[in-house]
Amino acid sequence: MENFEYRPWGELEWLLDRLKTVDWDLLGCISFEDRSTASLEILNEQKYLRRNHFIKIMDPTSELTEKLSEKLENIEKEYQRIVKNSKSVTDLDLLSSNNNIVEEFNDFTIETNGNFIIDASCFPKRFFFPFVKLALYDSRIKNLLITYGTPISYARNELSEDPEPWDHLPLFGPVKFPESKPDHALVGVGFIPFGLSKLLKDKYSSIPVNFFFPFPPGAPHYQRSLEFLRTIETSYKFKDEDNIIRVNSVDISDVFNHIKSITENGNEHAIFAPYGPKPMSIAMAIYASIFDCPVYYTQPKKYNPNYSTGKGKIFAYLLKQNGSNLYY
Repeated sequence: MENFEYRPWGELEWLLDRLKTVDWDLLGCISFEDRSTASLEILNEQKYLRRNHFIKIMDPTSELTEKLSEKLENIEKEYQRIVKNSKSVTDLDLLSSNNNIVEEFNDFTIETNGNFIIDASCFPKRFFFPFVKLALYDSRIKNLLITYGTPISYARNELSEDPEPWDHLPLFGPVKFPESKPDHALVGVGFIPFGLSKLLKDKYSSIPVNFFFPFPPGAPHYQRSLEFLRTIETSYKFKDEDNIIRVNSVDISDVFNHIKSITENGNEHAIFAPYGPKPMSIAMAIYASIFDCPVYYTQPKKYNPNYSTGKGKIFAYLLKQNGSNLYY
Protein backbone atom coordinates (compact mmCIF):
# COMPACT_ATOMS: atom_id res chain seq x y z
CA MET A 1 0.00 0.00 0.00
CA GLU A 2 1.14 3.54 -0.65
CA ASN A 3 2.20 5.59 2.35
CA PHE A 4 -0.23 8.46 2.92
CA GLU A 5 0.57 11.33 5.26
CA TYR A 6 -3.07 12.32 5.61
CA ARG A 7 -6.40 10.56 6.13
CA PRO A 8 -7.36 9.31 2.68
CA TRP A 9 -11.01 9.32 1.70
CA GLY A 10 -13.05 9.66 -1.45
CA GLU A 11 -15.25 7.62 -3.74
CA LEU A 12 -14.74 3.90 -3.18
CA GLU A 13 -13.31 2.91 -6.56
CA TRP A 14 -10.91 5.87 -6.56
CA LEU A 15 -9.57 5.00 -3.11
CA LEU A 16 -9.31 1.26 -3.74
CA ASP A 17 -7.26 1.89 -6.86
CA ARG A 18 -4.74 3.93 -4.87
CA LEU A 19 -4.44 1.58 -1.91
CA LYS A 20 -3.34 -1.30 -4.15
CA THR A 21 -4.73 -3.91 -1.73
CA VAL A 22 -6.82 -6.51 -3.54
CA ASP A 23 -8.12 -8.86 -0.85
CA TRP A 24 -10.60 -7.29 1.57
CA ASP A 25 -12.98 -8.83 4.09
CA LEU A 26 -16.34 -7.02 4.08
CA LEU A 27 -18.82 -6.80 6.96
CA GLY A 28 -22.15 -5.45 5.72
CA CYS A 29 -25.85 -5.19 6.44
CA ILE A 30 -28.83 -6.57 4.55
CA SER A 31 -31.39 -3.84 5.04
CA PHE A 32 -34.56 -2.77 3.28
CA GLU A 33 -32.58 -0.09 1.40
CA ASP A 34 -31.25 -0.48 -2.14
CA ARG A 35 -27.81 0.81 -1.09
CA SER A 36 -27.30 -2.26 1.14
CA THR A 37 -25.38 -4.01 -1.63
CA ALA A 38 -23.72 -1.02 -3.33
CA SER A 39 -20.25 -1.41 -1.79
CA LEU A 40 -20.41 -5.20 -2.10
CA GLU A 41 -21.17 -4.98 -5.81
CA ILE A 42 -18.16 -2.76 -6.55
CA LEU A 43 -15.78 -4.85 -4.45
CA ASN A 44 -16.95 -8.04 -6.12
CA GLU A 45 -16.91 -6.69 -9.67
CA GLN A 46 -13.44 -5.16 -9.28
CA LYS A 47 -12.04 -8.38 -7.73
CA TYR A 48 -11.24 -6.76 -4.37
CA LEU A 49 -13.48 -9.07 -2.31
CA ARG A 50 -11.87 -11.92 -0.37
CA ARG A 51 -14.60 -12.76 2.17
CA ASN A 52 -17.91 -11.25 3.14
CA HIS A 53 -20.41 -11.53 5.94
CA PHE A 54 -23.75 -9.74 6.07
CA ILE A 55 -26.09 -9.26 8.99
CA LYS A 56 -29.82 -9.12 8.31
CA ILE A 57 -31.31 -6.96 11.03
CA MET A 58 -34.89 -7.61 12.05
CA ASP A 59 -37.01 -4.82 13.56
CA PRO A 60 -39.47 -5.62 16.37
CA THR A 61 -42.82 -6.88 15.08
CA SER A 62 -45.20 -4.10 14.07
CA GLU A 63 -47.75 -3.16 11.42
CA LEU A 64 -44.75 -2.53 9.11
CA THR A 65 -43.32 -6.05 9.45
CA GLU A 66 -44.88 -7.54 6.33
CA LYS A 67 -43.69 -4.74 4.07
CA LEU A 68 -40.22 -4.70 5.64
CA SER A 69 -39.89 -8.49 5.32
CA GLU A 70 -40.76 -8.28 1.63
CA LYS A 71 -38.07 -5.67 1.06
CA LEU A 72 -35.49 -7.61 3.09
CA GLU A 73 -36.21 -10.71 1.02
CA ASN A 74 -35.63 -8.79 -2.22
CA ILE A 75 -32.36 -7.30 -0.96
CA GLU A 76 -31.15 -10.71 0.20
CA LYS A 77 -31.84 -12.10 -3.28
CA GLU A 78 -29.77 -9.28 -4.73
CA TYR A 79 -26.99 -10.09 -2.26
CA GLN A 80 -27.06 -13.78 -3.26
CA ARG A 81 -26.97 -12.83 -6.96
CA ILE A 82 -23.79 -10.82 -6.39
CA VAL A 83 -21.83 -13.25 -4.21
CA LYS A 84 -23.24 -16.50 -5.64
CA ASN A 85 -21.60 -19.36 -3.71
CA SER A 86 -19.84 -17.20 -1.11
CA LYS A 87 -22.94 -16.04 0.76
CA SER A 88 -22.77 -15.67 4.53
CA VAL A 89 -25.75 -14.17 6.38
CA THR A 90 -26.80 -14.03 10.03
CA ASP A 91 -30.17 -12.81 11.28
CA LEU A 92 -30.03 -10.54 14.33
CA ASP A 93 -32.71 -8.55 16.12
CA LEU A 94 -32.42 -4.77 16.05
CA LEU A 95 -32.34 -4.76 19.86
CA SER A 96 -29.82 -7.60 20.15
CA SER A 97 -27.74 -7.75 23.30
CA ASN A 98 -24.29 -6.22 23.46
CA ASN A 99 -22.81 -9.72 23.70
CA ASN A 100 -24.52 -10.87 20.50
CA ILE A 101 -23.26 -7.82 18.60
CA VAL A 102 -19.68 -8.34 19.81
CA GLU A 103 -19.80 -12.07 19.12
CA GLU A 104 -21.00 -11.46 15.56
CA PHE A 105 -18.01 -9.22 14.92
CA ASN A 106 -15.53 -11.61 16.55
CA ASP A 107 -16.84 -14.65 14.69
CA PHE A 108 -16.16 -12.98 11.33
CA THR A 109 -12.77 -11.50 12.22
CA ILE A 110 -11.28 -14.81 13.44
CA GLU A 111 -10.13 -15.59 9.88
CA THR A 112 -9.34 -12.06 8.72
CA ASN A 113 -6.19 -11.48 6.70
CA GLY A 114 -5.88 -7.99 8.18
CA ASN A 115 -7.65 -6.03 5.44
CA PHE A 116 -11.11 -5.18 6.72
CA ILE A 117 -14.06 -3.11 5.49
CA ILE A 118 -17.16 -2.14 7.46
CA ASP A 119 -19.98 -0.95 5.22
CA ALA A 120 -21.84 1.46 7.51
CA SER A 121 -24.42 2.43 4.87
CA CYS A 122 -27.37 0.62 6.43
CA PHE A 123 -26.21 -0.53 9.84
CA PRO A 124 -28.15 1.06 12.71
CA LYS A 125 -25.96 3.07 15.09
CA ARG A 126 -26.20 0.43 17.83
CA PHE A 127 -24.35 -1.93 15.47
CA PHE A 128 -21.82 0.15 13.57
CA PHE A 129 -20.66 2.16 16.59
CA PRO A 130 -19.39 -0.96 18.43
CA PHE A 131 -18.07 -2.41 15.16
CA VAL A 132 -15.93 0.69 14.59
CA LYS A 133 -14.60 0.54 18.15
CA LEU A 134 -13.82 -3.17 17.97
CA ALA A 135 -12.08 -2.81 14.60
CA LEU A 136 -9.94 0.12 15.74
CA TYR A 137 -8.60 -1.89 18.69
CA ASP A 138 -8.32 -5.29 16.97
CA SER A 139 -4.61 -5.87 16.38
CA ARG A 140 -5.41 -8.41 13.66
CA ILE A 141 -6.92 -5.66 11.51
CA LYS A 142 -4.02 -3.81 9.89
CA ASN A 143 -5.89 -1.88 7.21
CA LEU A 144 -9.40 -0.63 7.99
CA LEU A 145 -11.84 0.99 5.60
CA ILE A 146 -15.32 2.30 6.33
CA THR A 147 -17.66 2.63 3.36
CA TYR A 148 -20.82 4.70 3.12
CA GLY A 149 -23.21 4.46 0.19
CA THR A 150 -25.57 7.37 -0.36
CA PRO A 151 -29.10 6.84 -1.66
CA ILE A 152 -30.68 8.72 -4.54
CA SER A 153 -33.47 10.01 -2.30
CA TYR A 154 -35.08 9.69 1.13
CA ALA A 155 -38.77 9.26 1.90
CA ARG A 156 -40.50 12.61 2.44
CA ASN A 157 -42.57 11.32 5.35
CA GLU A 158 -41.21 10.15 8.72
CA LEU A 159 -38.16 7.91 8.35
CA SER A 160 -38.46 6.23 11.73
CA GLU A 161 -40.58 6.25 14.88
CA ASP A 162 -41.25 4.64 18.26
CA PRO A 163 -37.84 5.39 19.85
CA GLU A 164 -36.34 3.57 22.80
CA PRO A 165 -35.58 5.66 25.90
CA TRP A 166 -32.38 7.75 25.90
CA ASP A 167 -29.54 5.32 26.57
CA HIS A 168 -25.91 4.75 25.66
CA LEU A 169 -25.00 2.72 22.59
CA PRO A 170 -23.36 -0.70 23.10
CA LEU A 171 -19.72 -0.34 24.31
CA PHE A 172 -20.16 3.43 24.69
CA GLY A 173 -21.43 3.78 28.23
CA PRO A 174 -19.82 5.90 30.94
CA VAL A 175 -16.51 4.53 32.20
CA LYS A 176 -16.83 6.05 35.67
CA PHE A 177 -19.69 5.74 38.15
CA PRO A 178 -21.32 7.96 39.02
CA GLU A 179 -20.91 9.48 35.57
CA SER A 180 -18.76 12.59 35.66
CA LYS A 181 -20.20 15.84 34.39
CA PRO A 182 -19.09 16.44 30.78
CA ASP A 183 -17.56 19.68 29.57
CA HIS A 184 -19.34 19.53 26.21
CA ALA A 185 -22.31 17.88 24.53
CA LEU A 186 -21.91 17.30 20.79
CA VAL A 187 -25.02 16.67 18.74
CA GLY A 188 -25.26 15.59 15.12
CA VAL A 189 -28.14 17.43 13.44
CA GLY A 190 -30.31 14.97 11.54
CA PHE A 191 -33.95 14.71 10.55
CA ILE A 192 -35.74 13.63 13.76
CA PRO A 193 -34.59 14.66 17.28
CA PHE A 194 -36.85 12.20 19.19
CA GLY A 195 -37.22 14.20 22.39
CA LEU A 196 -33.60 15.33 22.42
CA SER A 197 -34.61 18.86 23.38
CA LYS A 198 -36.12 17.73 26.69
CA LEU A 199 -33.06 15.64 27.47
CA LEU A 200 -30.73 18.57 26.82
CA LYS A 201 -32.90 20.80 28.98
CA ASP A 202 -33.13 18.32 31.85
CA LYS A 203 -29.62 16.82 31.93
CA TYR A 204 -27.19 19.10 30.11
CA SER A 205 -28.58 22.60 30.51
CA SER A 206 -25.44 23.84 32.26
CA ILE A 207 -22.83 22.78 29.65
CA PRO A 208 -22.12 24.06 26.12
CA VAL A 209 -23.93 22.17 23.38
CA ASN A 210 -22.38 22.05 19.91
CA PHE A 211 -24.74 21.20 17.07
CA PHE A 212 -22.97 19.81 13.99
CA PHE A 213 -25.05 21.03 11.06
CA PRO A 214 -24.43 19.14 7.76
CA PHE A 215 -23.50 21.62 5.05
CA PRO A 216 -24.10 21.86 2.19
CA PRO A 217 -26.96 19.43 2.69
CA GLY A 218 -28.98 20.23 -0.44
CA ALA A 219 -32.76 20.29 -0.72
CA PRO A 220 -34.86 18.91 0.90
CA HIS A 221 -32.27 17.90 3.55
CA TYR A 222 -31.59 21.53 4.45
CA GLN A 223 -35.21 22.10 5.44
CA ARG A 224 -35.27 18.89 7.48
CA SER A 225 -32.08 19.81 9.32
CA LEU A 226 -33.49 23.24 10.12
CA GLU A 227 -36.70 21.63 11.34
CA PHE A 228 -34.58 19.42 13.63
CA LEU A 229 -33.21 22.58 15.28
CA ARG A 230 -36.61 24.26 15.40
CA THR A 231 -38.08 21.22 17.13
CA ILE A 232 -35.34 21.31 19.75
CA GLU A 233 -35.88 25.03 20.25
CA THR A 234 -39.52 24.49 21.27
CA SER A 235 -38.47 23.23 24.70
CA TYR A 236 -34.73 23.90 24.92
CA LYS A 237 -33.55 27.49 25.13
CA PHE A 238 -30.29 27.93 23.26
CA LYS A 239 -27.55 29.36 25.51
CA ASP A 240 -24.95 31.95 24.54
CA GLU A 241 -22.20 29.34 24.77
CA ASP A 242 -24.01 26.90 22.47
CA ASN A 243 -22.79 26.70 18.90
CA ILE A 244 -24.10 25.58 15.51
CA ILE A 245 -21.10 24.36 13.53
CA ARG A 246 -21.38 23.79 9.80
CA VAL A 247 -19.45 20.71 8.73
CA ASN A 248 -19.03 18.79 5.49
CA SER A 249 -21.56 15.99 5.89
CA VAL A 250 -19.34 13.38 4.16
CA ASP A 251 -15.90 14.43 5.47
CA ILE A 252 -15.14 12.29 8.53
CA SER A 253 -11.70 13.81 9.01
CA ASP A 254 -13.10 17.35 9.09
CA VAL A 255 -15.72 16.46 11.70
CA PHE A 256 -13.11 14.61 13.78
CA ASN A 257 -10.86 17.69 13.72
CA HIS A 258 -13.74 19.92 14.83
CA ILE A 259 -14.37 17.60 17.79
CA LYS A 260 -10.70 17.67 18.79
CA SER A 261 -10.69 21.45 18.60
CA ILE A 262 -13.78 21.74 20.82
CA THR A 263 -12.38 19.33 23.40
CA GLU A 264 -8.85 20.80 23.44
CA ASN A 265 -7.39 17.69 21.80
CA GLY A 266 -9.26 15.34 24.10
CA ASN A 267 -8.37 17.10 27.35
CA GLU A 268 -12.00 18.07 28.02
CA HIS A 269 -14.73 15.47 28.52
CA ALA A 270 -17.52 15.19 25.93
CA ILE A 271 -20.70 13.22 25.39
CA PHE A 272 -22.23 12.57 21.99
CA ALA A 273 -25.71 12.35 20.51
CA PRO A 274 -25.30 11.15 16.89
CA TYR A 275 -28.50 12.14 15.10
CA GLY A 276 -26.89 13.37 11.87
CA PRO A 277 -25.62 11.75 8.65
CA LYS A 278 -23.60 8.54 8.92
CA PRO A 279 -20.15 10.05 8.17
CA MET A 280 -20.66 12.59 10.98
CA SER A 281 -21.66 9.75 13.27
CA ILE A 282 -18.63 7.68 12.22
CA ALA A 283 -16.35 10.57 13.20
CA MET A 284 -18.07 10.63 16.61
CA ALA A 285 -17.65 6.85 16.92
CA ILE A 286 -13.92 7.11 16.20
CA TYR A 287 -13.36 9.94 18.68
CA ALA A 288 -15.52 8.36 21.39
CA SER A 289 -13.64 5.06 20.96
CA ILE A 290 -10.25 6.71 21.39
CA PHE A 291 -11.16 8.99 24.31
CA ASP A 292 -13.69 6.73 26.12
CA CYS A 293 -16.64 9.10 25.69
CA PRO A 294 -20.26 8.10 26.30
CA VAL A 295 -22.55 8.09 23.26
CA TYR A 296 -26.30 8.38 23.78
CA TYR A 297 -29.16 7.79 21.41
CA THR A 298 -32.89 7.11 21.27
CA GLN A 299 -32.95 4.01 19.05
CA PRO A 300 -36.08 3.88 16.84
CA LYS A 301 -37.92 0.55 16.80
CA LYS A 302 -39.78 1.22 13.55
CA TYR A 303 -38.22 2.21 10.23
CA ASN A 304 -40.06 3.41 7.17
CA PRO A 305 -39.99 0.59 4.56
CA ASN A 306 -39.37 3.33 1.97
CA TYR A 307 -36.62 4.95 4.05
CA SER A 308 -34.48 5.53 0.96
CA THR A 309 -34.37 4.54 -2.69
CA GLY A 310 -31.60 4.02 -5.21
CA LYS A 311 -27.82 3.84 -5.07
CA GLY A 312 -25.85 7.08 -5.19
CA LYS A 313 -22.18 7.77 -4.62
CA ILE A 314 -20.18 5.42 -2.40
CA PHE A 315 -17.54 6.98 -0.18
CA ALA A 316 -14.69 5.18 1.56
CA TYR A 317 -12.52 6.28 4.48
CA LEU A 318 -9.19 4.79 5.54
CA LEU A 319 -9.01 4.58 9.35
CA LYS A 320 -6.03 2.26 9.83
CA GLN A 321 -3.04 1.68 7.58
CA ASN A 322 -0.37 -0.95 8.17
CA GLY A 323 -1.51 -1.29 11.78
CA SER A 324 -1.44 2.47 12.52
CA ASN A 325 -4.56 4.41 13.45
CA LEU A 326 -4.76 7.49 11.23
CA TYR A 327 -7.14 9.16 13.68
CA TYR A 328 -5.57 10.12 17.01
